[in-house]
Amino acid sequence: MGFTGSLKRAREEEKGAPMVSRVRDPPPPPDMRERPLRFLATMQRELANETHKYNEFIDVMGQFKNGRMDAASLVEYVTVLLAGHPDLLRGFDEFVPMDYKIFGQAGAK
Repeated sequence: MGFTGSLKRAREEEKGAPMVSRVRDPPPPPDMRERPLRFLATMQRELANETHKYNEFIDVMGQFKNGRMDAASLVEYVTVLLAGHPDLLRGFDEFVPMDYKIFGQAGAK
């Protein structure tokens, strides 16, 4: 097995093909993958009578993801959008870098 691996590597080097690393980052723990989904489910439940706010939140998150909005603008927009929903703002705050926290380090505004 080592011999054929060496031949393959030599052929790839001759062709100028980059070696592909077989080492991959481990997937995030299940809780880290589920937290955003749980937050969205909570938002959907809390904003059941204000579906336009939920849809607007999804839209603005897409803009942020696509690079059309920076973090500071996102936080400012969401703060206004979710005004009157402090629990949702606290939930959103969990995903925001420390410099952009809505409630700051102490967790209360």
